[in-house]
Amino acid sequence: MSIRGYIDGKIVADPEFKQITEKFAVLELPLYSNRRVKNRESGEWENDPKGTTKLKVIIKFDLLNEWNGKLNKGDVIKVTGSFFEREYEGKNGTGRSLETDFIESIEVIKSASENAAPAVDNDETPW
Repeated sequence: MSIRGYIDGKIVADPEFKQITEKFAVLELPLYSNRRVKNRESGEWENDPKGTTKLKVIIKFDLLNEWNGKLNKGDVIKVTGSFFEREYEGKNGTGRSLETDFIESIEVIKSASENAAPAVDNDETPW
């Protein structure tokens, strides 16, 4: 089952072009998003204590031609489409990851060249 919607966040590693077969390729990139919530006690906005949402974005088909070579580590983007949660078996046991199923559109909100701070690859992403 997939969920339709959008997520915005920062690309935290260089996008990786992968040639799957002779006629099929994808562009993969990790997107981290911090939801902001208002602290009821202090009235201040802060990062959601539940942590960072980590999304594996897989761009394919027509969007691949449109975006290959145009997205960079540090870009803040908005991805609209459908998403699903995948269960996987890793070195440290089982886990879950959030991935794109079908991407309708991608919008660059802020390019890496406009960002004052470098991209950070951890749960303390500064946006």
